[in-house]
Amino acid sequence: MWWIIGIGLTAILLYPFFRNSTKRPQKLMPRHSQEVRMRGESLPENEQKSMGNEIRELVSTEYEVGYSTAKKAGKDELFCRHLGTYRVIAHYLSKTIKNVDEQSIQEECMPFREIEPDTAKAAISEYVVWKFFSNEAVDDILRPVLQSYKNFLLSEAGKLEGKRAGKFLFDAIYCEKHDWQRYIAALPSETK
Repeated sequence: MWWIIGIGLTAILLYPFFRNSTKRPQKLMPRHSQEVRMRGESLPENEQKSMGNEIRELVSTEYEVGYSTAKKAGKDELFCRHLGTYRVIAHYLSKTIKNVDEQSIQEECMPFREIEPDTAKAAISEYVVWKFFSNEAVDDILRPVLQSYKNFLLSEAGKLEGKRAGKFLFDAIYCEKHDWQRYIAALPSETK
């Protein structure tokens, strides 16, 4: 009986992603994420907690499958991390938005690809939980990773001159095409 309720709740949460699937997916991502978050946060706290834990488990499994597949194929550590992250994001986006493009998947992966595997797996798990249930995400895991990535982007912008630096920062952080950009835009410019 409980599994039927779970399927129903999942369908309710994911409905906004499928409703407008013929429109340009990259333009729909921020709006759909907000709709899903609003629906998810309207659930009772115990259901939010339970679904957050399920999301963590699913994300962790997807990351491990991608990482271990690359490792078994003899790929280097960096490639293994990239594949683990890519698998999570591709799985998440392909299940929520039809016809998602390769560039959107790669951009969504960016903050999580270069970090140590256990940290990446934990951070990306919390990120996906945060996308659905922001109150259930463990900020102590997600925040340091995204703060570090913001600091990296600011450092890269510092190497550019004038308008190029501004355009870089706008595209990298402030256009908020992806949810992680919205998250880091609100973070301080340097770790305090």
